[in-house]
Amino acid sequence: MKQQSMNNYANKESKNIRNIHIEIVISSTVSKNIAK
Repeated sequence: MKQQSMNNYANKESKNIRNIHIEIVISSTVSKNIAK
């Protein structure tokens, strides 16, 4: 049971990290476009 909840937590964390990464990519792309 504990192992299952650890897996769920890890899955949530990796999704959060992926979302943050996507946001960083989008914001850097936007700022490059503004710089033009």
